[in-house]
Amino acid sequence: LEAVMADYKKRTDTLTPKEQGSLKDMKLVQEMYARGYDFMPIDIFQAHSRNFQIIDGKIIAIAPAGLTEYIIPDSVIEIGDRAFSHSNLISVTIPNSVTKIGCAAFMSCSDLTSVSIPNSVTQINKSAFCDCQKLESIYIPDSVIEIDEHAFSSCKSLTSINIPNSVTSIGNFAFSGCCNLMCVDIPSSITEING
Repeated sequence: LEAVMADYKKRTDTLTPKEQGSLKDMKLVQEMYARGYDFMPIDIFQAHSRNFQIIDGKIIAIAPAGLTEYIIPDSVIEIGDRAFSHSNLISVTIPNSVTKIGCAAFMSCSDLTSVSIPNSVTQINKSAFCDCQKLESIYIPDSVIEIDEHAFSSCKSLTSINIPNSVTSIGNFAFSGCCNLMCVDIPSSITEING
């Protein structure tokens, strides 16, 4: 990797568009290695260009178009930003090892119907479940402290949600566009509701 990058950098002015794209990719890989990530071989018949997951501490492109159910391994502590966005998931099992659900982690999973968030999760980040139009129910455990902006926006099938006493902050538009949401229990622990 280093030798090829050095060669490309010497020839910066004469690189083909393909080589320029490859150099950008190599810089990304180099950055990920510097941050301690390792890469697994990618099976081009199973890979999906926009969806990545960490398995056993390694990044792998997965979530092929046909993936409808997934059990996240116990080794995962954080579901990364956009990890499953735009996938065909109907159900997902999140283990107790996960403490954070990243930005847009399940955004636009239009077939996802229900999610049970384990007691280990403390934060549901921005747009985590945004536009999951078939999401009917969600269990939020007592461990969650913050529901970030747009976390559940445009979840049109969501009818009710119980926010636990542990939650102190609800971000802007967290439930906007949830047109069938009839009941929201807001606990006295909430000190901040934005937008």
